[in-house]
Amino acid sequence: MEAGEIIAWLESAELGEAKVNYLAKMAEISCCSIELTRAQQVHDNTLILLDLLKSDPSPDSLMQVDEAAMGTNRSDLIAAYVELGFARKAYERETQLFEKKITSEEEYLQSESTYQKAGALYSAVRDRIAFDVRRNLLDARRARQVSEMDLKSAERQLYVLGLAPENIRELERLAKSSPAGPAKEECNDPNCPDCKRTRALENPPKTEFLDGSAVNERLAWYPLRAPFKGTLIDKHITLGEVVKDDAGIFVLADLSTVWVDLRVHLKDLPFLKKGQPVTMTAGPGVPEASGVIEYLDPVIDPRTRTALARVILPNPTGA
Repeated sequence: MEAGEIIAWLESAELGEAKVNYLAKMAEISCCSIELTRAQQVHDNTLILLDLLKSDPSPDSLMQVDEAAMGTNRSDLIAAYVELGFARKAYERETQLFEKKITSEEEYLQSESTYQKAGALYSAVRDRIAFDVRRNLLDARRARQVSEMDLKSAERQLYVLGLAPENIRELERLAKSSPAGPAKEECNDPNCPDCKRTRALENPPKTEFLDGSAVNERLAWYPLRAPFKGTLIDKHITLGEVVKDDAGIFVLADLSTVWVDLRVHLKDLPFLKKGQPVTMTAGPGVPEASGVIEYLDPVIDPRTRTALARVILPNPTGA
């Protein structure tokens, strides 16, 4: 049996929950990416409009401004700006009429009050929107960072439960290809980490972890793999058996070398030392084998008055 070869498939509710949590975090970070992209667009486009309004443009030119993503900011700003422009013109007209004694002082003061209110309202709308777009962008960035940390935590939990990196890449591919997942907006950033990860998953290596349409049914499956190359010499598990966390269900041995433990009487210990050559015979039909003493127990067994001497024999043929 080779290292990494699957010995058995286990079904784990805890692992299934961890995988579902990881997929949920993948979907969440995708949503946060979309929200961050939109918040950035709204922020940039709104600042462009705010800069344009500083040049005192005409209402007609504002109506021709491209309706880029700004939410309600565009309509709120333009409405407040146009209202301010009407109030200013009315005030200037009333001022001229009042100076010529054509209109009354009350009408003049009324137009002045309306103009000041419109100016205060426009300033408030402008400041509020400038603050909101910056705050929304920071909130979107923070939400994306929190989602990234949650995803990393969910990924670490999968590693703790024994999943290999290729298994997690399969889960990522599942999250990217899920029809229930949110559609991603087009991203033109060549350094976008999400886009790099997506490109890396376009041609994933085929593994035995997920299998096409059966993927959802196998989310709770866990591949028990051989930790090293060896021979399976014992099994303590049957199909359908409930296995505890600390259960020993297989015994895998590396038989490329064999340990021979010898019990040496007290009277013979003075003639033995570590590194001493040893020739082993085990009876008819078994060839002799040579090795050296790799370990000599410094403590005597009080019951048998013997000590342990261990010889490690090479066993390339498995004989």
